[in-house]
Amino acid sequence: MPQNETTPPDHVVWVKRVNTRWIVHGDLNSNAELYLDHLAQTDSARLVSSCRNARLMTGWCDPGEDPKPWFYSGLFSLTTPEEAARFLGDHWLTRMITASPAEFAASMHENVGEATLGKITRIQASLAKLPPPL
Repeated sequence: MPQNETTPPDHVVWVKRVNTRWIVHGDLNSNAELYLDHLAQTDSARLVSSCRNARLMTGWCDPGEDPKPWFYSGLFSLTTPEEAARFLGDHWLTRMITASPAEFAASMHENVGEATLGKITRIQASLAKLPPPL
């Protein structure tokens, strides 16, 4: 490789390292690890794309803002409905953010505060800007 070229980032290694370091509620990091293992066994291209999305989303949150909702929304951005049910069952915020528009409209979000709905909307808008899967 010529000196002026760099090695592409290893998004999977980065995501695994970050996921193990954060303290999260409801074992979200454990479920994320199970999801990563699932993708490694079933869809390696989607594994890389999901990890790239987590890394991009983390960089898009405002300075001083908790990056975890951004990270996990990016990581779970390519889940199937079955995977969302399996890995995000107890994680309502990430599940709501990554839900399809129809699922989001049908969810019980009227009990969610205005600030949280604003965060969800901002994260969803950023998810829409992610590049296509690899």
